Amino acid sequence: MKIVNFCGYEWYVLKEKEDKTLLLAKDIITQKAYHETYKNITWEYCTLRGWLNNGFYKTLKEYHANILDTRTDLGVKDKIFLLSVEEVRKYNIPFLEGEGWWWLRSPGGNSLYAAYVGGGGSVSIGGFCVNYASGGVRPAMWVDTTYEILKSMASEKKCSKITDIQSASEVLRKLKDAQDEAAKNKELAEQEKLRIQNWLDTENRRTDNLISYFKSLLEEYYIEQKSQDPTFRLSTPYGKVHTRKSQKWDYEESKAVACLLEAGHLDFLKHSLRKDEIKKAKDVFTVTEAGKLMTATGEIVAGITVTKVENVIVSTG
Repeated sequence: MKIVNFCGYEWYVLKEKEDKTLLLAKDIITQKAYHETYKNITWEYCTLRGWLNNGFYKTLKEYHANILDTRTDLGVKDKIFLLSVEEVRKYNIPFLEGEGWWWLRSPGGNSLYAAYVGGGGSVSIGGFCVNYASGGVRPAMWVDTTYEILKSMASEKKCSKITDIQSASEVLRKLKDAQDEAAKNKELAEQEKLRIQNWLDTENRRTDNLISYFKSLLEEYYIEQKSQDPTFRLSTPYGKVHTRKSQKWDYEESKAVACLLEAGHLDFLKHSLRKDEIKKAKDVFTVTEAGKLMTATGEIVAGITVTKVENVIVSTG
């Protein structure tokens, strides 16, 4: 089955028409419940449909103009959807051996269940409970095939060998395209990480203050009680407060090193070769034609050899 790269994912091409193409994610992209709570539910109102057409769809912002509206069950209009039992059987989709099972949008034996495809490719029309959170998600969508990038990716053949300047130039172009796509993906990931980190910092600022405050109350109470009764213990079903004896070591490193050297305790001292500093110290060391490192006084440094190498550097842009 033909595979294309689109919006950072690999997709199976299930069907091609004159102006549009049906795509299915080649792999399970995440795991989610069909619906967050155990209740009678249909595709139209399930939380997984909401996430696909809101949360996931928002991550594809650059491609919104090329993702088409699709009428699924009962006239429901989606940008992103799951396949139905009928569609899975119709398109003869390769199964994902050993990669778990994935949801279909079709209901299961009743509306408390949703159908799914097992790891071996078999369709279960009985289904799993809708709130089962480990269900795999493989989005599907209809895409405008007039989209030039999709067309070029779908028709592009892999180059197995470079035979001349023209093919080398073509491979360099493909390399640059792949690097540009990787850079965009990295930028998006960094933006998402920053957004999530900012959210986490904001949420935890309040809880961190509460944690410090509650700990200080407990410590104050425990110390006060311990001073009155050395055998006092504080333990509840929610936790306990206790003390632990330990040792705190302070060091004056220069004095300690000199003392250990004088006493002959070399096993307690760690000496390492400062390789980067040696490379940078061009006023102290030079490299001979024979590849030896020589000091300013003409002495050869044993154990260091410098070999000239020629590296192949590939650059784009």
